[in-house]
Amino acid sequence: MGDSQEQSVLWRKVQAGRSGTAITPMSPAKALRIAIPKAGMSANGLQLAVSDLTGENLALTPLLDALPTRGLFLRLDGPGASNGFAVLDAGLLTSIIEMQTMGRVGSGEVPDRMPTTTDAIISEDIVNDCLATFATALTGLPDWDWARGYKVAGKVDGARALGLLLEDVAFRRYEIEIDVAGAARKGKLTLALPAQGRGAGGAKTGKADKDWSSALVSSISQAQASLNVVLHRHILPLSQVETLRVGEVLTLPMEAMGEVRLETEDGACAAIGRLGQIRGMRAIKLSGTGEGAEAAPEALGGSGAGPLTIAASLGPVDALAEAPAQSAVQGDPGPLPDAPGLEPAGLPEMPELPDLPELPKLPELPQAGEIPELPQLP
Repeated sequence: MGDSQEQSVLWRKVQAGRSGTAITPMSPAKALRIAIPKAGMSANGLQLAVSDLTGENLALTPLLDALPTRGLFLRLDGPGASNGFAVLDAGLLTSIIEMQTMGRVGSGEVPDRMPTTTDAIISEDIVNDCLATFATALTGLPDWDWARGYKVAGKVDGARALGLLLEDVAFRRYEIEIDVAGAARKGKLTLALPAQGRGAGGAKTGKADKDWSSALVSSISQAQASLNVVLHRHILPLSQVETLRVGEVLTLPMEAMGEVRLETEDGACAAIGRLGQIRGMRAIKLSGTGEGAEAAPEALGGSGAGPLTIAASLGPVDALAEAPAQSAVQGDPGPLPDAPGLEPAGLPEMPELPDLPELPKLPELPQAGEIPELPQLP
């Protein structure tokens, strides 16, 4: 009897131990609780701990309506031309910036300011690390590919700009409350990704996956394009160029302020505008783009330094196609063609004029006497 009781007690202890150590199945919430602290440690050892997490599926309109008005909005690009976003509140953003720049989280109040592009660049790595660890933790789960392959693609100016960027599909949204540096500061991260995955092995029902040309256009549209701002061009002889010195002043015409050209790397004119300033910084207000901006001074056979307003006053550029080339104007022009409409008009011959009469001889002048010497000056 004693042996059976002892075995019964031992069996209960074993069962209790097994139930206490049961492995919790992986889920998106658990994956985020793993990914966020790990991403924080990669950012100079920033301590991040998830204190609360909620998730739900939302359509695009209610998703945008629930977004905060302030914070750092980051666009996330994923496979199949899909897009999501992440929003870092001021507390989390300030903590990341302080840890990356000073190596510690400050104890002062969080400054109330608008996030900048520099903030986005500094925060990019920690968000990418979080997304990568999150997707890896979900690997193998049914329909796990919705979280795969997303990376930060730049800063977005608020919820309104997101509404123009995102597709009208269902999203998985997660609101994550975070304790920073042992609860010394509170932060919040909002993460939203399309509910239907487009990664490898997932269902590919999206239009972008079926239409490869749309994906190609989207990819090319994100490419970097460098523009050179040309205020004016001077044509100087080589001898004068060789004598230029630091501090020498080159005079610019007044028209140059309103004839600023935006040119591509190969010299093509992409736009024209007027030079000014906004908020203390130099700015250009565009007055023409595309084909309308091709009215370059060179099209008029000039030296490249003339005002663009000449082309505007003479009409479209196509009407000047037959203007003489620059080399022809600067060199020997050659024989000029006959002007149309100036043929002889059959005028009568002029009558012969009579000879002029002979002029009389001039009288002889009287001989002048000797001129007395001039008196000496005092």
